[in-house]
Amino acid sequence: MRRPRPSSAVPVLACLVGALAPAGLAARTPAKRPIVVPKVTQTYDLGAAYSRLYKAGLRMSIPQAFSLRSLCLPTARTQKPAADARVARGATVAVGQLTCFLGSPSGAAQRAAVVPDFSGAPASSAVHWAEQNQLYWELDRLPALRPSSRPQLLDNYVVTSQRPAAGSLLARGTACPGAASDGCLVPTPLIMRARARR
Repeated sequence: MRRPRPSSAVPVLACLVGALAPAGLAARTPAKRPIVVPKVTQTYDLGAAYSRLYKAGLRMSIPQAFSLRSLCLPTARTQKPAADARVARGATVAVGQLTCFLGSPSGAAQRAAVVPDFSGAPASSAVHWAEQNQLYWELDRLPALRPSSRPQLLDNYVVTSQRPAAGSLLARGTACPGAASDGCLVPTPLIMRARARR
């Protein structure tokens, strides 16, 4: 009796499936859609602009040093790419020509709070503390912002110095000298310097 010869159909079929599977899978994978760049100039301060780009899947850069103050949050007058441009996810939008409109403090001075030591902490945590205690704050001459995937603008900076020092009492402000009307304040902000976070 002759023994049946082994069929080579199965190995050939396996090779064909292996060769065609990646191509078929790639054909079924939808291409990544481009992201429409949102407008972040004029009506958004830098923190809000950063958050808007982050939520859209984009990053922000600021090519020059800049300052942030609770009474003067700058907005950008230019952005590149412009609003409504289509870019890949993770692309960077550079903003420039920063300007701000100074606010004027008002209201009664709050009870003083003990200032923590923010040295080495993200600038965002120091600002959060100040705002939770209804205090004013300043971040002077922050280095240019490099693109990053951190969710908040100030997560990209680390506090290097502060005034007043840790353990000091800090109030929102002092009453204006000789003021005839109530509610006039001379601000006493938490003033900080920070470096770019690695």
